Amino acid sequence: MAFNYAQFAGGLSADCFNAIGSNGLGYFSMPAQSQTPISTIPSSLALFGGSNGEMRIQYNGGPIATINNQSLNTDQIYTLPNATGTITLNDATQTLTNKTINDSSNTVAAGILRTTGAGVVISTASPPVVGQVLTAASATGASWTAPGGPQIWIMTNQVSTGIQDTTALVGGSWVTRILNTLVNSPTATGLTFTSSSSSFTLAAGSYMIQASAPALNAIYHKTRIRAVIANTTTIAGTSAQAQGGTNNRSEVSGILTVASSTQYDFQHWTDPDSSKPEPGNAAGAPGVNEVYAIVQVTKL
Repeated sequence: MAFNYAQFAGGLSADCFNAIGSNGLGYFSMPAQSQTPISTIPSSLALFGGSNGEMRIQYNGGPIATINNQSLNTDQIYTLPNATGTITLNDATQTLTNKTINDSSNTVAAGILRTTGAGVVISTASPPVVGQVLTAASATGASWTAPGGPQIWIMTNQVSTGIQDTTALVGGSWVTRILNTLVNSPTATGLTFTSSSSSFTLAAGSYMIQASAPALNAIYHKTRIRAVIANTTTIAGTSAQAQGGTNNRSEVSGILTVASSTQYDFQHWTDPDSSKPEPGNAAGAPGVNEVYAIVQVTKL
């Protein structure tokens, strides 16, 4: 049975509907509905118009899928690939596989770089400055650093010529040596210097630390690099004697591997029998500062 135009109200059931019109007459028209279908045939698919003209699809009276084309202001063509798969949505959390992004207009923001092993986290890295490169800080982390040779930080205690170091050494005790000046600081990240506490914080990575400090009137004396929070020795310095007005230095040299951000300082111990140990002598040379404790950190 063929109709040039037919309108049915209340429902129509048939094995097959075939639109045979042409020249703009072959179509099915679905009016907008103010509500979902009152009832559907079990195990059937219902197509109906939404209240705003969108097309809605419901299976077996279940959840409704809505296709909304109200944002279109010109005709568009959407081509479906010849493949079975899942539609990717802008706002959904989905995992993309087998995709190649190769157009220059695309912007890719990644927090983790994939490797054959663990992913490398880069979302915690500070923005780079000109000339820096992304460098692995560990098996799972990376930061921006300047390329080329080693990155070196030098911290000292500098005062005017003829002025004595005010570090108060106490016989039998570990005392933090004053560090008040960051002499050299590379563009690379890795070390944060805090002069108010004479300490420095190292980010994850490997470092070579060399340090020395003088003592005077100390029977024996020794220095160390200390992890401040844990209050533990990370690198022990050399033992030295500074009796009878002798002014000499204890030195620290070693490699330190830091797993996560850690605060350190440079400490000095003097023998408990040293009644009045002093942190060195001022030379009084004209035109130059007195330099007492020195700490040099090289990022490997």
